[in-house]
Amino acid sequence: MWFSKSLAANLLTRLFGRYIQNINSDDIKVRIREGDIQLFSLQLRKDAFDGFDHIPVDVVSGKLSRLELKIPWRAITSEPSVLEVDELFMVLKPRSFRSGWDAKEARRRALAAKEHSIEAFERARTAEALQGSKG
Repeated sequence: MWFSKSLAANLLTRLFGRYIQNINSDDIKVRIREGDIQLFSLQLRKDAFDGFDHIPVDVVSGKLSRLELKIPWRAITSEPSVLEVDELFMVLKPRSFRSGWDAKEARRRALAAKEHSIEAFERARTAEALQGSKG
């Protein structure tokens, strides 16, 4: 089965792009037949917790040494997929809630999350179009 690193990067950006910034094919090791995809040296997005109002912290910086996704292709309906994270380092700060709910800030965060989703969709759509024109 053929599976390119760039296609994996686009798929992983769709899955994890809200939390991890700049996923690129150079940081990926793919063994698709074994159901193993690994990402190395990742940076967390500063807005990773936006949209999670029940988590009262913001990311100042974050680094992830390795993220591995294991998918049991031969038993995908009966065995779980596994996501392993190695060496996650985060610097967090308390989210400031000056005087209660800040509607303007909540709208800004929601808009940023929506814009990120649209960008990820557009990147994936462009990648699919490029893959379709090649093959």
